[in-house]
Amino acid sequence: MDSFISIKIDYKHNRKNPEDIFKAMSLYISAQKRYGNLLAKSLELNVNYELTLSDVERGSIKSVLGSIAGGVGSFINKQSINLVADLIDIESLDSPDKIESLIVSQENKIKEDTHVISPHLDRVIFTEIISEISAANDLLENDETVEIGHASNNQYESQYLNTRMRVHVSPEQMISSGENIISTNKDYLDVIKPVNFGDLQWLVRSRTTGKQYLAFMGDKRWLRKYQDGLIPAITAKYCMIALVKLNVYKARKKSDIKRAEILEVIKIVSSDEVQDELF
Repeated sequence: MDSFISIKIDYKHNRKNPEDIFKAMSLYISAQKRYGNLLAKSLELNVNYELTLSDVERGSIKSVLGSIAGGVGSFINKQSINLVADLIDIESLDSPDKIESLIVSQENKIKEDTHVISPHLDRVIFTEIISEISAANDLLENDETVEIGHASNNQYESQYLNTRMRVHVSPEQMISSGENIISTNKDYLDVIKPVNFGDLQWLVRSRTTGKQYLAFMGDKRWLRKYQDGLIPAITAKYCMIALVKLNVYKARKKSDIKRAEILEVIKIVSSDEVQDELF
């Protein structure tokens, strides 16, 4: 087990409807599992995030869950704790804008932690997940608490869940808050940061849109030649003409490039040639 996450509910003894505690635990576990798989999908990781029940304590109810995710369970559980922390001061998510803000916060933290990935969290699925947390919260009585813990590499951290948080937005409402647009076009790229070793993303700037973004190099044949020194190093004097696939999330007047891939390097030309062609 590379990592585990625990969910502990301290409940009132002799409470009415004790079955609600088990219903709440089931919803919290379901939300954790779904969020783990959503994170994996956002990073295009070919893993299946599963949880295995390891222990249940008496007195309070505590589920200790081992994560099976091809070595990335620790990362997923850490991001889950980040989400719990971001919910700590939120009592009502009653508009798509509030949920969008929460999602963007998670995407930024994922990006900071992974450095080279531009993640995209599905808005509808994310809303379904936090709605499950909201439904679980609704089953608890006053003064009952939920503690989420994460252990990895002999380190442990925990965060109390804000059980006052409620969601008043349906997942369907998030469909209209934005859309993914996937397009493939020829572009003229200034290479700001090439990758001389490995498969990290290239930092480029589009001459046609002026936008700077990270892009995966999908043209492996060209990449091997470049990294083997068979193609001269690309400097500011040159421009890459390439076929680029973009996954853009557009919401109102704002658009963000969530994923970019250079499918084919057509040719490398001088900057002067590109200027003449564009103008």
